[in-house]
Amino acid sequence: LAASKAVRTLWEKLLPDFDTAAPFIAMQSLSLLQPLNQKYLHLPVPGLLSTGPYECGKTVYSTYLGRILTGRSGNLDDVFILQTPPKKLEAALSGLSDTTIVLDDSRATPADTLRRNVYAVLDSYARLSFGTMGAPLPLITGEAGSLNRMNKSWRSRLIELIFSRDHLAVRKDAISFFKSHPLVIRTAFCYFIQYLAAAFDQNQLEALTRETQRQFSTLLPSVEMGSRVSDNLFLSFWAFRIFLNFSKECGGITQKMVSDLEEKYVKMLQRLQKVQVSHGSDYETLRILDTILNDLAIHQAQPGDYTYYEERDWHPRFSSFHTWKGYYGHHSIIDVDHGFSGVLLANSALI
Repeated sequence: LAASKAVRTLWEKLLPDFDTAAPFIAMQSLSLLQPLNQKYLHLPVPGLLSTGPYECGKTVYSTYLGRILTGRSGNLDDVFILQTPPKKLEAALSGLSDTTIVLDDSRATPADTLRRNVYAVLDSYARLSFGTMGAPLPLITGEAGSLNRMNKSWRSRLIELIFSRDHLAVRKDAISFFKSHPLVIRTAFCYFIQYLAAAFDQNQLEALTRETQRQFSTLLPSVEMGSRVSDNLFLSFWAFRIFLNFSKECGGITQKMVSDLEEKYVKMLQRLQKVQVSHGSDYETLRILDTILNDLAIHQAQPGDYTYYEERDWHPRFSSFHTWKGYYGHHSIIDVDHGFSGVLLANSALI
């Protein structure tokens, strides 16, 4: 396939499930960009943690979208099962550089031995790989809540991507395509590697890197937890933007599509940012409340002048009409007849 055809086909298949698929393209690109990161940025690179229900595509996306290079085995479909004894991890990592490794199935297993294996493998990976030049980036899959069961040091080293069953039909269509056409994404990234080699030699990506640094603080302001979360999301955006630049230069997409996809990716990162923030205990309650409120149809109460008949002590002599001025009155009641499930009272003094 020509570069333009491979890249165009890749985007055509990924766009229907963009929010779930795009982070894998960014992570694969970031693994190849480690020499440029060392040259321009010197930032610690994160891994990607995919969590969600069983059979929603986490492992298959990690394998088919997140991995294009292999070690001595030559098997691109190979994944490292986290319940495997940790002594085998070093052998799995040998021969891998500037790529990714799939660490599959971090779950709350009831067996103590298996659970200890999972933690031991993750701790071994952190010791062997994080901070090492060219070390493979981890693509970890697991059920919901996996990150909370890991060592706390992992919380700043991973971007968590939550899978849902939304768009499952289009995700299955993409999976079916990449299973039957495995060379499409690998061909696209083969051309991407050639593009990076030429750009690295000629210093072509420094200007794009500096521009991305300047813009990112306004696109996605730093979160209160600290700079590591912001750095992780910045590297994801930087890598994605460089892949988009390559996609345009090879003729696979137009400049308008580059702009549209950048905007979509920033919105997706804003949602991911909330997920990363939620891992701090101080933010968990706010995250749950935000989730609940986002699912509610809420109308806003409007203050006004309302007259109500008041009965006092259940005796007509003590009953009267009373006018309340500038109060919410009956507007403070949830308007369920019009499909609302909540009401916003902006000023509690007007109740």
